[in-house]
Amino acid sequence: MITVGVAGLILCSMFYRTQLVPRLLAVWGLIGYAILLLGSVLQVLGFNLNSIQAIPGGLWELFIGVWLIAKGFSTSSQLPSEPTISSTTPVVTPPLVGSAAP
Repeated sequence: MITVGVAGLILCSMFYRTQLVPRLLAVWGLIGYAILLLGSVLQVLGFNLNSIQAIPGGLWELFIGVWLIAKGFSTSSQLPSEPTISSTTPVVTPPLVGSAAP
């Protein structure tokens, strides 16, 4: 469960930075997986939490699954595949290799 907590934190931080899902969902995941990680470490140290630390992360996993099926990723934050060239952008052509200079 410690590994799941770390991987979940990495996933949710990526969601937060790229804004593929709403930020509220990413923050919910960050909080849920932080609680899961902390609770798992406490269980290793001998505290018995009866797996209550898994509830916020588990609910997030259920909700994000439904969200992605219903709405998908946000496409407004994706970068264009090719750079845009405006009419004011200078076009530079490379010199021909092996051509004689006049």
